[in-house]
Amino acid sequence: MKKFLLIIYFVSFLTILHSTSSHAWLIYHKPAFKGKVIDTETKLPIKGAVVVVVYNKTLVAGFEPMTTLFDIREALTDDEGLFKIPSYTTAINPLSINAAVDFIIFKPGYGAYPGRAIAPSGMNKDDTELFFSEDFGKERTIRLLIASARKEGGTDMIWTKVIFGIVELPKLKTFEERRINSMIGLPDDNHFLDKQRNLIRLINEEEENLGLDKSYKGR
Repeated sequence: MKKFLLIIYFVSFLTILHSTSSHAWLIYHKPAFKGKVIDTETKLPIKGAVVVVVYNKTLVAGFEPMTTLFDIREALTDDEGLFKIPSYTTAINPLSINAAVDFIIFKPGYGAYPGRAIAPSGMNKDDTELFFSEDFGKERTIRLLIASARKEGGTDMIWTKVIFGIVELPKLKTFEERRINSMIGLPDDNHFLDKQRNLIRLINEEEENLGLDKSYKGR
């Protein structure tokens, strides 16, 4: 009987472990992300922009779910403005589930994504994952949250067509625009500094260009 129960437990564990669901118990999985970063005005590729993916999980134990960061990956755009971050799979706490990732794109002199990007703008996190993982370069309809034309300070949800994976960053014109933009901050400044070295380097580079004190001296 004891041997039989052990077999049942083992089979159950394997079933959980190999589940293909994105919310599978014990498994955290995100697809590969790819895209292209271009100048809003010229439509030319932006080389050397850092693309940061922040992987989050939601702890479902307790009274209220709590979402926390647990890993970071980054990549630089190439001569064509292209980037790719490989798929990510790891074990996860049994009391946690997948949460949507966050994206940051930064290049000195350009408005950062997501706050100052021209496109895409207004997507929720789940749609953003699709935007960077499916049908790269193809026109698709997606939901966007935009400022409402009907009520001051309000927002409207619209459906519009966008080119998946294409991010347009505006060239910043003034010192003040660039100063505020450089205050983007790090996803985490305690545990993952070695995984966001390019973001730190480019923030420091922009602040140096502007004659400002570096936010991350010695890093």
